[in-house]
Amino acid sequence: MPCNSITAPLGEGFYREIVEQTEDLITIVDREGKILFVNKAAEKVYGHSQEECIDKPVFSFIHPDDSRKTQEAFQDWLARGLDSTTFENRQLSATGRVIHMYWTISFIRDDRGELKTVKGIARDITQLKEMESQLKQKSSELNKRVKELTCLYRLAEVVEEPGTDIPTIMTKAVQLLPSGWKYSNIASARIVIEGREYIAPGFNPSPWRISRRLMVNKEEIGEVEIYYHEKMPDADEGPFSKDERSLINAIAERLSRAWDRIRTQKLLKEHKDSLEELVAQRTAELEHKINEIEEREETITQQAVEIMELSTPVIQAWEGLVVVPMIGILDSQRTQQLLDRFLEQVVETKASIALMDITGVPTIDTQTAHHLIEAVTSARLLGTRVIITGVRASIAQTLVQLGVDLSWIETNSSLISGMRSAFRQLGYRISGGMSSGMEVPQ
Repeated sequence: MPCNSITAPLGEGFYREIVEQTEDLITIVDREGKILFVNKAAEKVYGHSQEECIDKPVFSFIHPDDSRKTQEAFQDWLARGLDSTTFENRQLSATGRVIHMYWTISFIRDDRGELKTVKGIARDITQLKEMESQLKQKSSELNKRVKELTCLYRLAEVVEEPGTDIPTIMTKAVQLLPSGWKYSNIASARIVIEGREYIAPGFNPSPWRISRRLMVNKEEIGEVEIYYHEKMPDADEGPFSKDERSLINAIAERLSRAWDRIRTQKLLKEHKDSLEELVAQRTAELEHKINEIEEREETITQQAVEIMELSTPVIQAWEGLVVVPMIGILDSQRTQQLLDRFLEQVVETKASIALMDITGVPTIDTQTAHHLIEAVTSARLLGTRVIITGVRASIAQTLVQLGVDLSWIETNSSLISGMRSAFRQLGYRISGGMSSGMEVPQ
């Protein structure tokens, strides 16, 4: 007849089997601290057999750095009359392996309250401790990145503040820059620009220094420096890390750009003031030239717009042919702006062939690649054939991964070969190479 419940008490062997098979370490220790019982887990934790552990002092297996602290804790628990408690410490195996253990112990007393034995169950938490250590390390690295980014963000606010000047920027910069460094509490900054020194209160130069020159158009205009007031552990560059080298490089670049921008604005303002003064002095006798001056200002404004557009030019290289040279990193926004102008130029020039050269583009992302394909397709619908030149291997892989049929798009390895192909398709014949001459169809 089937049995649906346990009707007989479980024997001692059943419980002993559970104790011996568990991976947790189970110990019974007498009041003198000697081991009375230990299960098979001792072989893994202590590196000794069960028999070898019997009558050994339980504290002899504790890591030397934790032994005194653990014994003092035991004395405190006994003095307070605790029945049970939990704690962590490290055990040292006979093989030299250090094992982190989480203990749950119970104090067994007789009828008079005297300690008889201490029962303990310990779990190996070494892997957990290692994960905690890795997490702390990653958290520390993240905190450093946050400090660096915060420093750069605050510096950006300073240099972009409307109406600010160089002395104001540099004075504020030397006060906020130390906050981006690992040991910010003992760091100070100095900026020297155009022979003028900017330092914060308490500045103290020392042998522990990291610096970066301030450069504008390959001309040195100054230097930014960070000092530690005390010797700190060595890293990649003295006490400074590679990330801190990157940080001071970024700071130097930002300060250099700010100086160049403000200097340019100042020169433009001085020029403008001079023009206005001259106009004011001669208004009475040169009134008829006002329209000419206004036209010049309009021309200057238009030239400024054209200069902005030079970063993404669309050039009509020949009748019926436009060339689009792309240089640098193409993000989605810049690519979209370029391609919009490209299509406008195709329509305006009625070009039958457009040559898109991406030799100067190191790589593109998937979204940018989609924009390029869309532009080529749009040009095709407008009756313009597009030739793409200078495709790198990495860009080719990105285009292929789009899963779009590209067999209808003509590509050439270089701009020269692309120009040859374009002129042939326009009906021109090149004689003796591009530099020798070209015959125009009659």
